[in-house]
Amino acid sequence: MKDMRAVRFNEKIKRLSTLVGNGGLALLIAGATRWYALGLDLSAGVWILLAAAIIWVAMQLNELLDSEDQ
Repeated sequence: MKDMRAVRFNEKIKRLSTLVGNGGLALLIAGATRWYALGLDLSAGVWILLAAAIIWVAMQLNELLDSEDQ
């Protein structure tokens, strides 16, 4: 049986991962909107790449916790 502290910690990390992923999705939408409104410029491309990196980090956190549960 797992320690209750570890279970609570994992739940907090999952919530954080969800928030980070949602933030990345919002940034991706904002970058795509900026790209559509202003045309292709460097800042829109950077926003989209940053959003992709943030979403990737959130996915890695989830995979880490899922592999720990097994």
